[in-house]
Amino acid sequence: MKITNERVLLIVLKCDFSELGGYGISYILLEQPQLSKYVKDWDKLSGKNWVVLLEKHSEQFADICKWEKLNGSDWCNLLRTLPQFAQYCNDWSTLKGEDWVKLLISQPEFAKHCDWKKLNSACWRKLLAERPDQDFRRFKPKKR
Repeated sequence: MKITNERVLLIVLKCDFSELGGYGISYILLEQPQLSKYVKDWDKLSGKNWVVLLEKHSEQFADICKWEKLNGSDWCNLLRTLPQFAQYCNDWSTLKGEDWVKLLISQPEFAKHCDWKKLNSACWRKLLAERPDQDFRRFKPKKR
């Protein structure tokens, strides 16, 4: 549903943002980011809500993003399309093996942050099959 200027006015006049949850807030801001000035409680947004907003309006929401809300899956999804936000990731350990595979397929430069012990044999097969051009084998643990 496209939100028109008339609809925006109705939302601002009738909608109490404090009554909305993170999904509702992010849904409105996706289409009308200028309404962010009416949001008082950014803590309501989940990591997934932040990723969705950043993917569409990165410049507007990067400075107010609650980066600590992002989990491993959120970081994976965000960095696959917007690798410039890696500087805000303070805990790479939140990424699971499957997250690392998805991220490294898209953005192999993040290999330096990867905890290679998290990748099981299925993860290794997928990673090596998808990115044979990369020298990921050097990180693979040797069999005993």
